[in-house]
Amino acid sequence: MMPTYISSTELNTFEPEAIEAMATACNEACILLQVFAGDERGRQAVAAQVVDLARRGVIDAKALRDRVLLEAKLAGCRRDGGGDRNDTQLVLRQSSFLP
Repeated sequence: MMPTYISSTELNTFEPEAIEAMATACNEACILLQVFAGDERGRQAVAAQVVDLARRGVIDAKALRDRVLLEAKLAGCRRDGGGDRNDTQLVLRQSSFLP
């Protein structure tokens, strides 16, 4: 299931198979980027990127995940070293990655 911060109206523009692929891609990208459940800002950024790519026609879960990971790498994505591992926020240097 896609994160709750993606509106149902927006998701209704996609077929059920596409939504499943997007949810898989979002969850896998979050795991690989170490964006944990408590990091809502980071999860929202990943979900927004997945939705944006899907709007452009990228629907395959693996392709979506890999594209999000590539764009995060190109954007200079890094983990903020301060604080507890669970509340460490995803820091994105390129504002176009953020919703």
